[in-house]
Amino acid sequence: KLDSCTYTTPARGVGSIRRLNGAIDEVMVGQTPLSYSYYQTAGNMAANAYHGTMEIRPTGPSTSRIFYTLVYDQQPLADDAARAATRTRLEARFKAAVDTMKTMIEAK
Repeated sequence: KLDSCTYTTPARGVGSIRRLNGAIDEVMVGQTPLSYSYYQTAGNMAANAYHGTMEIRPTGPSTSRIFYTLVYDQQPLADDAARAATRTRLEARFKAAVDTMKTMIEAK
């Protein structure tokens, strides 16, 4: 659950750093008019290093679809069961994030 997001650098673009929930620092590594990508290394309150991209793709004159792609390092995980459990946990967490974004967008 995302309770807060603050920027720890003055600029908000590629190279900027945001802090999620006061604990996880992510560096923006890519940005387009319809997407942005962040990278986070393992150890900063996250068990795995990851790279995530959030993109809004227009699907019609007044509709869009949200896509969130997450790539994370499975190497530190002990075995296939741990990898499956982590995938299930991350899918649920990021689906909830996308659902929250959808709700916020539709409320406007």
